[in-house]
Amino acid sequence: MKFLIIGASGYIGEYCYHFLKSNGYPVVGTRFNSINSELIPFDLSKDMVSTVVNSSFFTGNEKIFAVIFAAFSQVERCFREKEESYKVNVEGTIRILKDLTNYGITPIYISTSSVYDGLTGNYDENSSRNPQTEYGRQKLTVEKFIEQNIPQALILRLDKIVGDKPARRNPFFEWHKLIERKQPILCLDNIISPTFIEDIVQSIIICCEKGFRGSLNLASSEIFRREELVRQFSSALQKRSIIKLISEKELNFLELRPPKTFLNSNKFIKATGFNFTPMHEVFARFKNNLKDEQYG
Repeated sequence: MKFLIIGASGYIGEYCYHFLKSNGYPVVGTRFNSINSELIPFDLSKDMVSTVVNSSFFTGNEKIFAVIFAAFSQVERCFREKEESYKVNVEGTIRILKDLTNYGITPIYISTSSVYDGLTGNYDENSSRNPQTEYGRQKLTVEKFIEQNIPQALILRLDKIVGDKPARRNPFFEWHKLIERKQPILCLDNIISPTFIEDIVQSIIICCEKGFRGSLNLASSEIFRREELVRQFSSALQKRSIIKLISEKELNFLELRPPKTFLNSNKFIKATGFNFTPMHEVFARFKNNLKDEQYG
């Protein structure tokens, strides 16, 4: 198998790119505004895969998968800048999907729990999709295009992704910085299914190996109120956190955030026997990695 990671400079895409590379998979990654010279500059709003990726990558007998992480993903900006975000998240993505299929590349489209209404939670693949945000509506538009035009593709829906590395864009690292500064961690009152980033990457590889198509929800079966996740995280670090519950109005959000976004991954788990990493183990790994960074 060979992999093209579109959006390898984002949080999950970057992790996926390096994980695949370190495990011996041939992989090419794209970037938008990152300075990483290892990645290929790529603008989802106008570029084509066929014009920026070296043609030698498309040769050989190995099956090629393109994992599409790239997106205009800031929920509030998607609403405020609807036209610009639509050009990227819908028009640009659909153009790339067509380009990939012309080359016989199997697309893996990374979608979101935001395609559901977020009112009840525990959404599985048969749940009605009724997004409440512009970001969710744009993602759903692409999902429907894939379902109608690219039956060999796979849609993977994610919820909240967390990691064990004290690194930028990992929510746990951001919380740790606030704890150390004795600053409040602002929490909306919502319920999520936080999932270890490495589990997501391993799940993507499994899906490719097994030739899954259609759609799957990928998330840990553990669910947390956001404030409880902060409490357990800070307790694992043996630190005291200051938690402040806050509303969308106080954050000046123009769109309400769904209160229950957690996903049901039973379909994937039954098909693969995969075990998602418990959060207490992710906390422990983060703590150990923090010590290694401070004293290593």
